[in-house]
Amino acid sequence: MTTNTVTSSTNGIITLALGLLAAALVFMVLTGRDVPIVGNGAGALLALGIIGIAMCTLGGIGTVQGTLGGIGTVQGTLGWTHPLTIVGSILGVAALLVVVLPLLGVHFPLVPDTRSAVLALAVIMLVKVGLMGVGRFIA
Repeated sequence: MTTNTVTSSTNGIITLALGLLAAALVFMVLTGRDVPIVGNGAGALLALGIIGIAMCTLGGIGTVQGTLGGIGTVQGTLGWTHPLTIVGSILGVAALLVVVLPLLGVHFPLVPDTRSAVLALAVIMLVKVGLMGVGRFIA
């Protein structure tokens, strides 16, 4: 059984680069600076959401090093009813709501503006990255 280490390490490097890009974007928004190309409001929120989706696709809660020699999913290894999978799914839905609802003009009491939405999304992304680490340890 051989693992595809080239794909795994490439995904890890790309995920790390996206994480650094996300951190820079959040920093710029929270310090009141305009983010190049996307601006400071809804564009920055949408860009952070797209970065988060890309990170989940490449190395997030859905991807772990599988036992069959390739990259598998946490759901395939731990199952859909495992608490880690359920929490990751709920956080993913929450992240999508944090991105989409402010863009549609719907604001929650705890997330009254796009700056707060960027902060909330950043926190959700950090928790999901932590879950990814736990998932790789368990699986």
